[in-house]
Amino acid sequence: MKLLIIEDFNSPQSELPNKLGASGYSVDTALGFDQGMHAINKNAYEIIIINQHVRESSHYGFVNNIRNHGKRFPIIILADIGRWQDAAQALDSGADAYLVKPITLDELDARIKALVRRCCELSPPTIKAGVLMLDVYRKQVDVEGVTVKLTASEYRLLEYLVRNSSIILSKSDLIKHLHSNSYDTTPNVIEVLIGRLRRKLSCEKNYSPIQTVKGEGYVFSEHGLAFKNLERR
Repeated sequence: MKLLIIEDFNSPQSELPNKLGASGYSVDTALGFDQGMHAINKNAYEIIIINQHVRESSHYGFVNNIRNHGKRFPIIILADIGRWQDAAQALDSGADAYLVKPITLDELDARIKALVRRCCELSPPTIKAGVLMLDVYRKQVDVEGVTVKLTASEYRLLEYLVRNSSIILSKSDLIKHLHSNSYDTTPNVIEVLIGRLRRKLSCEKNYSPIQTVKGEGYVFSEHGLAFKNLERR
């Protein structure tokens, strides 16, 4: 599971990233909200943790800005102060949990998993992306109304790309998502799966919703446009 921890600029960095990394999470760290938003626009995260060491009202606006941009991943705020007014304002701004430190790693781990699970359960049963329609319950994809047979790995890879449309995903990102606990998946396997998806999803000549970004990875475009015509974020 990939997550982002946003730390304060003027406070000593916590041990939280190292502890969560040791627990099996793929962890990125950003210092301040500008770095945090840049990371969010560039990467695909399943949850965000804002680790505030002082009472900082600006994170309410930051969380609200994330929600206004259509981001639906869970957001946890770790705070030093436990006033109910702060908790209410954080939740009203769009945060999913307001937790007061100190908090044990086991409790934080349980909260993360519960929020991600709930987010998945609230996801719509179908996802439309251009000529594609994904049924997330049946793990099935239709292209212009015709069902295309995909393997479990192909479907899982496609859904991840679609959910992160217009975001460049590296081979490393795809490997971690596809088989987070397996050492059998290699960059070559990703290339093979991408090739199969392109052949199966191409409903017309020269159409492919999955684009290669040389030296960086892959990006999904529902219109099958060349990456140069997509917005870089």
